[in-house]
Amino acid sequence: MIEKKHFDYIGDVAQIGGMKRYQLMSGKAKGVEAIDVDNGSALLFTVLPDRCLDIHRLCFKGIPVSFLSKTGIVAPAYYNDHGDEWLRSFSGGFLTTCGLSQVGEPCTQDGHDLGLHGSISNTPAEQVNLFSDWVAESYTLRITGQIRQAKVQYENLLLKRSITTVLGKDEIILEDEVINQGDRPEPFMILYHINFGYPFLSPETDIVIPSKRISGWDALSEVNPDMHLQICEPVQEPAELTWFHEMTPDRDGMAHFMLANRKENPDIAVLARYDGRVLNNLVQWRCLHKHEYVMAMEPCNNQVKGQAFERSHGDLRWIEPGERVTLRLQFKFLSESCAIMAEKAALMQERG
Repeated sequence: MIEKKHFDYIGDVAQIGGMKRYQLMSGKAKGVEAIDVDNGSALLFTVLPDRCLDIHRLCFKGIPVSFLSKTGIVAPAYYNDHGDEWLRSFSGGFLTTCGLSQVGEPCTQDGHDLGLHGSISNTPAEQVNLFSDWVAESYTLRITGQIRQAKVQYENLLLKRSITTVLGKDEIILEDEVINQGDRPEPFMILYHINFGYPFLSPETDIVIPSKRISGWDALSEVNPDMHLQICEPVQEPAELTWFHEMTPDRDGMAHFMLANRKENPDIAVLARYDGRVLNNLVQWRCLHKHEYVMAMEPCNNQVKGQAFERSHGDLRWIEPGERVTLRLQFKFLSESCAIMAEKAALMQERG
């Protein structure tokens, strides 16, 4: 971690790290605001305020980690909420937020059509602020903002988001607070679509998920649970497979998973830690098509089959008027073999 004494060598923090705010200027991305974050060590990532303050491209030790789709970055003005048209603006990135009242399959509820994964990822943030300064002995980089999902005579949900990293420390902490500012209970569905791509994702990727039970999203996934640890080469017509993992939170209520690539030089890994009490389901989506080579790990509070399914099965979560739900996700990036092996051993022990 960078210490205060190191600042004696520089006049501008931009020499070793920091944040840069700018606007994209062409194609469907025209007008989209972006913030590049350089943690002064090995971690580089881009945050998109016009897309829910989601995290787009992420690199660690010079190696791309996130999946970027063929749509590229798409401005919210192009969003279409019908059916699966959400996919036309799904640029992937390291993190895409889904919800806040609809996640998963398109459906119809109370006469209203609800599209794939809801609208929140296509909603611009307000009151976006950048903070760069010392907090105790850590030079802290923080982005904050608010994203509102509202409709006249319907819901009024506010998502308050904070993304924090420390100069010289290869870690990202995402803290969300969802508030029902309306006067009636509202459906509450949220999913964090964490997307891994090449070269970090490859047949050499080691997947560690200390789940106690695995089930399939569909019939094909249900009969192939052992494939959840396998990553093959890109193929022309692979089956999409999706699994549900029942996790065991630790004593702090946190659940974990890790991906590591032992082929790249240096070895690199991503260890995720999140609140397993609120995000009680972990979805693993694997799609290894040529040119669409991606695996997503998706902590969520639902079954990813849409609001109508959740209602009909009595599993729909609700958020009461004035209620606040706090969520926290921590991403730790590792590049030393001994540290990676130690974390893997701890996760395997956690699974028992």
